[in-house]
Amino acid sequence: MEAPTNYTRDNIKIRYLGTQDRALAYSIMVNAQPHPWSEATFTSCLAHPYSAIGIYVGAVLQGFYITLETDIADHKELTLMEIVIATHSQGRGLGDYLLTYLIAQAKHAKAAEIWLEVRASNASAIHLYKKHGFVQVQVRKGYYPDASSGSIGRAREDGLVLKLSLL
Repeated sequence: MEAPTNYTRDNIKIRYLGTQDRALAYSIMVNAQPHPWSEATFTSCLAHPYSAIGIYVGAVLQGFYITLETDIADHKELTLMEIVIATHSQGRGLGDYLLTYLIAQAKHAKAAEIWLEVRASNASAIHLYKKHGFVQVQVRKGYYPDASSGSIGRAREDGLVLKLSLL
């Protein structure tokens, strides 16, 4: 898969991931994440109660997000389970575009909050989230396998829990 050289609103499309996108979407995640989900976990998150939304440049999938919507007593909240952009397309604004879309959709659905977790070492993602108004609400000590570690039993890294209040 080759990275498109330019993006315009005219050639970016956002839509639900279809079954035809599953293999490419999983490949994008495996290549971009230090410890990706298993294929079975990924596949299970492509169906209800999850929503899987892809970003396409032309007809080519460049990334996606997966959310879980939950009704909590008197309000609705979204959990951003995963957001990933293909490694060759990172740093070109697609993650920002996709996150902007997610926030707009959450507001349209009248969600009160969006929650997510991120590795403490993922400075570019943390910067993107904070740019969009997310605030850190918790640190989960030793939550993730260290990005350079090949085994869960080795070094661990903190996870940061972030929240965006929409109402």
